[in-house]
Amino acid sequence: MRVHNFAERAGQVLNFYFRENPGADSRTSRSLKCYCAFLLIGVSISADPAIWRPPNSGELATEKVIRVHERRVSMDNLILKAILIFALPVVIILWTGYLMVQLSGGEQVSKLHDKSGREIPGLGTRRTGYDLDAIDQRWTALGANLKYERLGLELDLVYPFIYGGALAAALLLTWAQLGRTFSPFFLIAPVALTMIADWTENSIQLGQLKLFEVSHRAGLQSTWIRVASFATMTKVWLLIGSSLLLIGLLVWMVVRGVTQR
Repeated sequence: MRVHNFAERAGQVLNFYFRENPGADSRTSRSLKCYCAFLLIGVSISADPAIWRPPNSGELATEKVIRVHERRVSMDNLILKAILIFALPVVIILWTGYLMVQLSGGEQVSKLHDKSGREIPGLGTRRTGYDLDAIDQRWTALGANLKYERLGLELDLVYPFIYGGALAAALLLTWAQLGRTFSPFFLIAPVALTMIADWTENSIQLGQLKLFEVSHRAGLQSTWIRVASFATMTKVWLLIGSSLLLIGLLVWMVVRGVTQR
């Protein structure tokens, strides 16, 4: 039966009822009218074939395209966020390092060679450490440029707090994106140890440099130089480890975000 025919027949029944029962209570008549109205609405909705038919292939394909697009946009956002977080400490470290080299005259001490022509690397980047002879060799080769080495060490007392803060911020941002599922102590501890080791290295080297300027090799203290060497190795390897930790957490953030969608 068509819906409009059903509605017409229902209206005729209602008119007949009220014509034959002129004394019907007004409350009863209103209740009956409301009941019929809701009945007509229900019949109209249920008679709509679009409600009962299954979605066609075109609609399913559209929904699938929308889901794929949403997943792709979400992954793009995660990758962009990971790149920005990683770029935070990288940009700050490189820019601050460049600025410190310019302020301390680092170009004067960056390219040193011994008598055989081999390059003498800086003390602060030696992963395997150094000893009294290595320090004596480098500082003797600097000669009049030793003042730039001292200025660089003085500025380097501030540098650990700059790159350490940037690296810690990036790690904590990633930790927050992961839902704070573990203690941040495991992220901050290696960064804090790196900063302490770097500051210890610079302080000892600066003190030994002052002695070297007065007494040359004879003024150097091998015990303190070994401590500085250990601090340098600790700093370098902890910095590498903290950087790898950040990369690993960022990869985890992206993979986790994609798999949860």
